Amino acid sequence: MPNTNPSPGLSSLKSLSTYKAWAHLAWLLMPMLSWAGGAEFALRWSSGGPVSAEEAVAVMGLEGSRKVTEYEVEYFTVSAPPVATEPPAIGRRRTRSDGKVELTLKYRSPQPFGSGFDTEAACALGKNTSVKQETDISVLQTLEPGRAYSISCEREAKKVLDFPEAMRAKAMGCKNRMKRVAVGAFKVEEWQLPQGRLLEVSMPGSDTPQDLALFMAKVKPLLDKGVVVVDRSKTQAGSGCG
Repeated sequence: MPNTNPSPGLSSLKSLSTYKAWAHLAWLLMPMLSWAGGAEFALRWSSGGPVSAEEAVAVMGLEGSRKVTEYEVEYFTVSAPPVATEPPAIGRRRTRSDGKVELTLKYRSPQPFGSGFDTEAACALGKNTSVKQETDISVLQTLEPGRAYSISCEREAKKVLDFPEAMRAKAMGCKNRMKRVAVGAFKVEEWQLPQGRLLEVSMPGSDTPQDLALFMAKVKPLLDKGVVVVDRSKTQAGSGCG
């Protein structure tokens, strides 16, 4: 189970200018690494604060049209991925409530993938596979940004999709339920996992101090409500079937 000690709130950060100064310092302390692609900022919690995606949207004061989508999510170990990495690639299959299937093979690393990484070979899922390269920036329990670098190979269809046999993918044995509420650029997800509920709010952007400050300002109401920040990624949480 995640650490249930409350994270320090941001009530002492009174203004957006303070956020910007904090974010700029945190950004400067990170290694200056060349990495193409966008970024996704995320905050996750399993206790404290809002207990549903809808409540989180209300607490954040997000306005605009809403799109609500529900999924069943299953994770896979991949014993023979096309490209060997450390940690190894992990598989995911999401089935939307309307029957659409999303198959993903995700490579994740604490360091950017080198220019020699062969995405075409790594993403051999079949026809019409897309590749997304992204910096995952998560707010940690310390309220500092933690970075991971990911390459996601994604294939979609309106039918059942399986991983190629050569990859030797094996289902981890648990299926998770997820409800996503999208409002503008923000997505709020409510996960029902074997270990309990997990919520996440995320925002796309660029790995800049300005976008980090914007995200921290938007999630401040959640922190003020006492959310207990979870450091684990959704993949780590969702694939923990024990």
